[in-house]
Amino acid sequence: MLATISFYESKLGFTAINMGSWGIVKRANVEIQLNLIAKNNPFNANSCCIYTINIEDYYAELSSKELVFPAGRLTIKQGGIAEFFIQDNNGNTLFFREIN
Repeated sequence: MLATISFYESKLGFTAINMGSWGIVKRANVEIQLNLIAKNNPFNANSCCIYTINIEDYYAELSSKELVFPAGRLTIKQGGIAEFFIQDNNGNTLFFREIN
């Protein structure tokens, strides 16, 4: 859990509360709860979607740290949905989306 907390704080700019086998990371209006899962669990990697405004700002910040996945770019989907993805240090995918 320490490595995950460190990743969210140092790479993503979150603040964290570490409770041992679980933690909470926060940034602005986003709060993500993290749980320690056994390595043999078939549901190791997960994803979450973070809806935001000013997605270009987040994209610029995270792409400058080379965190955007896959090999990154901000895309605009049908219906005006702007999105990009990152992966944390455990392979969990975070979707950042803005609906225009």
